[in-house]
Amino acid sequence: MTLYAFYTRREFDAQEEAEALGLTCYVPRRIDMVRQGKRRRPDPVVRAVLPGYVFVETDAHGWHMVRQSKHFRSWVGIGPNEARRVMAFIDQCEADYQARWAQIEAGERVQEY
Repeated sequence: MTLYAFYTRREFDAQEEAEALGLTCYVPRRIDMVRQGKRRRPDPVVRAVLPGYVFVETDAHGWHMVRQSKHFRSWVGIGPNEARRVMAFIDQCEADYQARWAQIEAGERVQEY
């Protein structure tokens, strides 16, 4: 299996599409506290850490399925050494996301980034 970075405009829609094809897809995400409209308190909003990029782990057959799908634009292959670093970065982002979400659900005061 090879890790590919795909450029897309809609990260979470692209992730759903890749997972519907049966592929392993990663979108590093974070939670921002954003005031929307005239609301007094900010709401949690989930955003991508790397806007526009989705990481897909696949073989040659899956790569062709992704290339024919709607949301994926351009791509770049990631070598095995860099793939380990990218996966460590994705795991760290997911751990930060889970920790921040736990703070929000517990009702703790969450600071802005």
